[in-house]
Amino acid sequence: MLGWITIPIVVLVGFILFGVESIGAEIENPFGYDTNDLPLDGYCQDLEAEIKYLERHIPSVKAVPASQSSR
Repeated sequence: MLGWITIPIVVLVGFILFGVESIGAEIENPFGYDTNDLPLDGYCQDLEAEIKYLERHIPSVKAVPASQSSR
């Protein structure tokens, strides 16, 4: 019924399905050192810098013994 138009349709559907498979494989393992992976090392360095900043600029709180806290 469709004739020759079936071939391009099948190729297009196959291309789309292989693309979805590739996207699924990338989402399954987003961390690593490939070009499309998330920069986990950079995220960790930024987080470390933020924590060090907070340690320097927020005063430490001294613990109050439990017997004094109930007064």
